Amino acid sequence: MELNEKVTFRCSTAEKRRLEERSEGNLSHYCRDLVLRRMDNEDAFSQILQRLDRLQRNTSQQGQAAPSDQSLTTSILLELLLMLRATVTPDTRKSAQAELARHGLTAWSYETHQAGKQGDR
Repeated sequence: MELNEKVTFRCSTAEKRRLEERSEGNLSHYCRDLVLRRMDNEDAFSQILQRLDRLQRNTSQQGQAAPSDQSLTTSILLELLLMLRATVTPDTRKSAQAELARHGLTAWSYETHQAGKQGDR
C-alpha cells in the first residue's frame, strides 16, 4: 500500500512524548494503526448493537424467549466478555469501556451484576 497522504494533529508536549514512547520509534505507523483500529472497533460495535436490537425485536415479536434461550445467550456473551478481558491490555479495556460510556452504556462487572440482583429482591 502506497502511503503518500499526510495527516497531522496537535497535542501537548507530554502527549507527544507518551506517543513516542509507546510507538517504539515509528510514530506514524503507531498513530495510523490506533486510529484505523478504533474505526474498525466502532464499526464492529455498531454492528453488534444492531444485531442485539434485531434479536430483541424478533424475540418480542415471537413472544418472550424461553428462559433456557435467554440463559444460553447470557452465558455465551459472558464467556466471550471474560475471554476478551483476559486477552487485552488494560489500556485496551479502558478504551473499550470508554467507548461504552460514550454510547451511554455501562460496562458489565460481577460487582454491579450482584448489586443489581440484590436490588431486585
